[in-house]
Amino acid sequence: MIRTVPLRTAGGAVIAAVVLSGAAHPQAYGYAAGDDREKRSAEVLQELVPSPDGPGCAAAVGERGSVVWEEGRGKADLTTGRTITPETVFDMASNSKQFTADAVLLLAGRHRLALDDPLSAYLDDPPAWTRDVTLGDLMRHTSGITDYQDLLEAEGIEVTDPAGQKEAIAAVLASQPEDPPGKRFSYSNSNYVLLAHVVERVTGKPFPAFLQQEFFTPLHLRMTLSPAVDVPGKAKSYDEKDGSFSPSSSPWKQYGDGSVQTTPGELVRWADNYRTGRGRRRAVPVPG
Repeated sequence: MIRTVPLRTAGGAVIAAVVLSGAAHPQAYGYAAGDDREKRSAEVLQELVPSPDGPGCAAAVGERGSVVWEEGRGKADLTTGRTITPETVFDMASNSKQFTADAVLLLAGRHRLALDDPLSAYLDDPPAWTRDVTLGDLMRHTSGITDYQDLLEAEGIEVTDPAGQKEAIAAVLASQPEDPPGKRFSYSNSNYVLLAHVVERVTGKPFPAFLQQEFFTPLHLRMTLSPAVDVPGKAKSYDEKDGSFSPSSSPWKQYGDGSVQTTPGELVRWADNYRTGRGRRRAVPVPG
């Protein structure tokens, strides 16, 4: 089975498609001589990106943590003509949220916090409503909190205007939840920006540095959390209208809800930790 995950930027441009599981390399895993899975994987990529001359994507197939097929198609930069390859870096957008959730779970496992803790415990001068919202509500998108993107835009701040973590959190805390916590699922980027803030309050470390120290470096992953930064080798993002493409970027610098920069192949390697638990064993110190 092949699963593709489209990733989007704040500007709405599709920037990557990641195939995380599926066919393995025929020779490596002893499939029949006539096995055409590599060919069919390439055909899926070609279907997603019909023209190699426009914006495209990269894809990877993993088998038990090993990258057994990866390929890129399209242009990473229309101005220079730079081609997308398996080494091209993409902004993982909302797929980055899994790292924020894992950071919170890591700290819960170390008894530094608990999922039933109220959000108010990690805020200065918290609004009254934050006493009823738990960290678990944030993680499960059941907090009822409005998306900060909508709140900032309601204040007249567009995605083309500068705005960071401070502005997003201030907008959230000045608002009122749309629903009581736990009432219903409602996807909101605010939840994960707030969780990143909680991690910083608990650890005393910048959230990007915490992810680097606890996940990316010990697991030897070529990943970084860099909001609104032109990472070397990164694909540029584009909006499409009437067959024409225009660059799409934003100076917003929120994190926790997105902004992990990496390749599909590295996501394959990371995802295998959910199967093996190696990441947890490496990241959690053994009591001595």
